[in-house]
Amino acid sequence: VCDKGKAGRAPPMAPTAFAVKLESGVATGEVGFTNKGDVPLVTGIYDTAFMTEMTKATALYYTGLGWDDAQGVQLCEALRHAHAHGGLRELKRLSLDHNKLGDGFVTAFVALLDEGGLANVEALYLNSNAISDAGMRELAAAVARGGLPKCTYPTLDGNPGSGAPV
Repeated sequence: VCDKGKAGRAPPMAPTAFAVKLESGVATGEVGFTNKGDVPLVTGIYDTAFMTEMTKATALYYTGLGWDDAQGVQLCEALRHAHAHGGLRELKRLSLDHNKLGDGFVTAFVALLDEGGLANVEALYLNSNAISDAGMRELAAAVARGGLPKCTYPTLDGNPGSGAPV
């Protein structure tokens, strides 16, 4: 399925972004509900499920999904929301390797790090993406500020800015 599947896997959305997208979809007719009054119910269910999972998660694997900067930023917004509402405290491993994440993603990711959103992550996989030298410097500065205090296993090889082969 991973290699031959046709559909992509979108990053999780912050509940607020999900609500906006759903409301907009209903307003334009792209999303249909028998009862438009169900939109708040559905957004509430999404919010509860999202926070339940982000509170319990010990590992998040988003490897080889072809995500670019825009999708990486969406993920970071979702993770920032989770952190701001008490989630991500159990998260030990974050795998984002083998995507197309670049410096736009790094800027959003650094904001998450600066907020302490990944304070308990021990392993971070960012290898084989599209992070440049400038992005590597931005990540290094965030780590130097204490952005990944428990991370003992970061991988960054295979990025244009890492100087290391895949």
